[in-house]
Amino acid sequence: MKYYFLGFFLVFLLQCKQKKVINPEKVYPAGIQLNGISGKPINLLWRAYGGYYCGFECIPDEDDYEHITPDYFEIYTGTSKNNLTKFKTISGKIETIDEIFSDNQTVYVQIQAVYAAGTKKIASNVIMISSDKAPQAQKLDVENTKYTFTYQAETYSSTWMQRTTLLGTEKAILMGTNSKNEYGTWYRDFLNNKQQWLWNNITLSSWSPDNKKALLNKILDKKTESVSELYLFDSATLQLTPINFLGKSVISFTWAPDANSIAFSVIDDNGNYILYTTSVTNIRLVKVFETNNNTAAFTAGTQGLEVISKLKWVQNDILFQKTNNYIKGNQTLGETHVYRLNIDSKIMTIVPDFEESDWGEVSLDTNPSGTKIAFVSRRSGYVSIWVKDLEKKRSYQVSNQLCLPCNLSVEQWTSNNELTYSASNSNTGELSFYKIKVD
Repeated sequence: MKYYFLGFFLVFLLQCKQKKVINPEKVYPAGIQLNGISGKPINLLWRAYGGYYCGFECIPDEDDYEHITPDYFEIYTGTSKNNLTKFKTISGKIETIDEIFSDNQTVYVQIQAVYAAGTKKIASNVIMISSDKAPQAQKLDVENTKYTFTYQAETYSSTWMQRTTLLGTEKAILMGTNSKNEYGTWYRDFLNNKQQWLWNNITLSSWSPDNKKALLNKILDKKTESVSELYLFDSATLQLTPINFLGKSVISFTWAPDANSIAFSVIDDNGNYILYTTSVTNIRLVKVFETNNNTAAFTAGTQGLEVISKLKWVQNDILFQKTNNYIKGNQTLGETHVYRLNIDSKIMTIVPDFEESDWGEVSLDTNPSGTKIAFVSRRSGYVSIWVKDLEKKRSYQVSNQLCLPCNLSVEQWTSNNELTYSASNSNTGELSFYKIKVD
């Protein structure tokens, strides 16, 4: 009898998964996903997700869930994630609303679905939204041009996207591959139609603010890209000068605003991140910061591991991201903050408003005066461009481009109040560039 029952149960389970049979009884959702669009008005939209069907034996796709309708939704707002108060109550049948907040206001928002006369509540994620009228982005004209360089009987090819309306387009560090898929890097002067071979390596580069010199991070380990050397390239003399002769891999680097100094971070054999500065006219490394990591303790789960990245020299300070990774159970988690390190005093202060690791904040860049930070974030639920105004101590969304699925990146500030960014469509591979005014 038990074998007959087991056979029937397996057939039922198979049919349930193939036909996606749904238990007619509605279920509570596993959670509420909240997204928002900044502007005047702001738009909030949310949906329930997850649940259980067919008892314990069948879990169909998410679209097959049928959820219990809430009695009502409660909308909570506040000036911080931990200080939310009830703003409004609306019908449980509504899943989107428009709201008008006062000008230049940034708020945290959360939705709670309320069931069974208030005895059960399911909360959404917390998002940040701004009431600023999002400026219109101008799409930039670009021109794709193929350039080649023949070195030691091998021809290397690179497709350069000439961003005709951006700064610094008269010269470039090009990187291409040959027929053997080997990398090569060379310098090209577009105005004079001249080229200079550099080396057979992958290279990360950054031009100085006056566009006369470039920092080149030469990747030595082509498989893991974990070992590198930093060089200074002078476009006038075409000379290369080694910067880091420490035998350590360079992680991040940045120029001082006056183009006379640089800062860069390296990682040593013990997993410590070290930050150095030096003048570009007289190479002399000065250590300004070092982490105190212990990789064995991190692996054992008894100590966190600090990671330093995304350096940016602003006035007499260096902005950088510091992520404290730690092991919890079988997961490696991380908390990311943005810090400001004064070069003279060595005093390090935290830049508030970058504490939420779930927002995936990347591609930080500051305007020339160092008063604003542009970055990519999921604060509103969607990937978009945000700006942190360090003087007004406020963050606000500047792009409402719903390009799904897209990868956004801050390209550069062309002035204190204008920046450019790129959008890459993950499905088509199309890459577009935009310019946007930031008040």
